[in-house]
This record gives sequence, structure tokens and C-alpha cells, in this order.
Amino acid sequence: MEFTVLKTITGFLNTNGGRLIIGVSDDGNPIGLEIDGFPNEDKMNLHLVNIVKSRMGIPAMINLHMHFKDFKESRVMVVVCHKANEPIFVKDNNTERFFIRTGPSTTELTPSQTQSYIKQRF
Repeated sequence: MEFTVLKTITGFLNTNGGRLIIGVSDDGNPIGLEIDGFPNEDKMNLHLVNIVKSRMGIPAMINLHMHFKDFKESRVMVVVCHKANEPIFVKDNNTERFFIRTGPSTTELTPSQTQSYIKQRF
């Protein structure tokens, strides 16, 4: 699940920004944060900050704002992603991967597509 969150955040940062709501299923129903097993919201927030910094870098963090809110009687985490000023990659073992948002989904670009996209976007 962590990688799915990171690739979605990266896609938002590399495109036009957006919001990721953690604790809501794809069909819009609340599932809450309890299933993630964190003892409190601060620990969950710190965990996300740490994995973003280690796998995406500090430039990604300056374009993110995380907060918690109530949604249909469940607690959710909202990650607001602002459009980045430089390309953001996700480290996946020894590989850096590049994602963009394409409508309601996140798409990984090939190296040649990434190069072309970066020239146009940044």
C-alpha cells in the first residue's frame, strides 16, 4: 500500500497537483485509518513524512500538506499535493520511477517518455 500512495503522490506532484485521501476506498466509502495500525495520527503522519523523504526526496516534501479530518463518521488523512517545480521520482529498490496523473489514474512513463515530458513540463 505504501508504494501505491507514493506513486499517486508523485503523479500529482509531476502533473497539476491534487488531493489523495487515505482511508477512503476507490468507490468513495470510508474505511478509516484504524486498519493501518498506527497508535495515533502523529505516528501515521511521521511515517508518511519519513517514507516520502527517503524515497522521493526533500523537494517532494515542500509541496505536500498533510492533515486529518472526519469523513462520514470515519477519520481520514488528506494529502494535498501542489504542482512541483522540478521532476519528482520514486525510489523502488535500485530504480527511480517517474509517474504522472492521467485523468483519474496514475501512469508510469518510460525513460524516453519521461525525458520528453520533463522537457515540456519543467
